[in-house]
Amino acid sequence: MRKNTLIAALGLSALILGPLAPIVPELGASPAFAKNDKGGGNGGGKGGQKGGKGKSAGKSGKPSGASKPKASAKNTVVTETTTQPANAHGKLASELKGLNAYHASETAFANASPNSQVGRIATYRDAALETYEAADALEEANGTLTEATEALSAKEAELQALDDAYTGRTTAEIDEEIAGLDPTAADYQNQVDALNEERLGAETYETDRAALETEITDASDAVTEAETGVTDAETALTEAETVEEEALMSASNGRVLSEPAFDYLRGELGL
Repeated sequence: MRKNTLIAALGLSALILGPLAPIVPELGASPAFAKNDKGGGNGGGKGGQKGGKGKSAGKSGKPSGASKPKASAKNTVVTETTTQPANAHGKLASELKGLNAYHASETAFANASPNSQVGRIATYRDAALETYEAADALEEANGTLTEATEALSAKEAELQALDDAYTGRTTAEIDEEIAGLDPTAADYQNQVDALNEERLGAETYETDRAALETEITDASDAVTEAETGVTDAETALTEAETVEEEALMSASNGRVLSEPAFDYLRGELGL
């Protein structure tokens, strides 16, 4: 019995004198996380907050089937990097404050007053989705411009090849020579036939060249139209990003969220 008591005492001492568990740093509200994606379809908030890309709304009241955010076109600035502790969700919820209303149902989102907390979050979510649509439109416009530019280059190359392949005279020059022939010459008809054959080649060349010039004009007009489309899409994206940023600041009551809190909120909203 005394032996068992001694073993128990030694075990208790080891527990008391053993190393303390490492203290896990708490996740605080870090300074603003700045992202920007011109034309990349990132959403955001004033103070430099930007986000990822969502698609459609699911039954839970949050968009579903969201794709990952595109890479930022500008430098990403993270002023503080912290290992996320085990109780990260609690810390994030504490920082989000009123934004925790993202838990609301889709019915609540649809029927909420625009000035209520749920209504302001719904406005932000909708604005973020509008930003994604604008980014998609810009991507499509850039694709159209690329195709139009390539088509124009192909037609110009085709015209250059046609010019390089033809080394003859113009129809006007050949007609002038035919008109100057002596009708009384013994070989007059032979000369006319030879010149008419030459003229046929010249006429074919000139007809093909005129058609290509028309196609080049049309292709050039298509490039100009596509360039206008890109400019309009860029403007629309900038406007959508501004609306989204303002909506996020309204939903957060003017607070700039830390990167983890911002990303968590967007993830929960399906953005």
